[in-house]
Amino acid sequence: MTAGQSQTLTYTIANQGNVALTITTPVTVAGLVNCTATVVTQPGTSVAAAGTTTLVISVTPTAVGAFSFTVSFANNDADENPYNWTVSGTGTTLGGGVAGGGGGGGGGCALTSSGTGGWLVVLASVMLAGFAVGRRRRV
Repeated sequence: MTAGQSQTLTYTIANQGNVALTITTPVTVAGLVNCTATVVTQPGTSVAAAGTTTLVISVTPTAVGAFSFTVSFANNDADENPYNWTVSGTGTTLGGGVAGGGGGGGGGCALTSSGTGGWLVVLASVMLAGFAVGRRRRV
């Protein structure tokens, strides 16, 4: 991601369980390191079994170098509440290309997400490249 320029991250939250998932909003971002991040679109508060909802976050690295923040939301899953993950990446100068394939475009990007537990799948799309974090429900 180019330092000083905002980028929208779109996460799809997919309920892979057998019952409806209740998400308590608002989703929060915290622990901001070298960036600003805000939730642009909150997810739906109820996700049917096998259903999905979308969460949109805007992030702007404040300077060249590593950045990170955590995303968290409460829910009705007894062993995955709250659900948290960390987003981290590298702010670059303009024209760095896109990490992870996908072709040209604005600034450089190196982005990762890691979560805890997992009854859901979280997919983030960044520029032209997609990055995925997958988690499956424990049996």
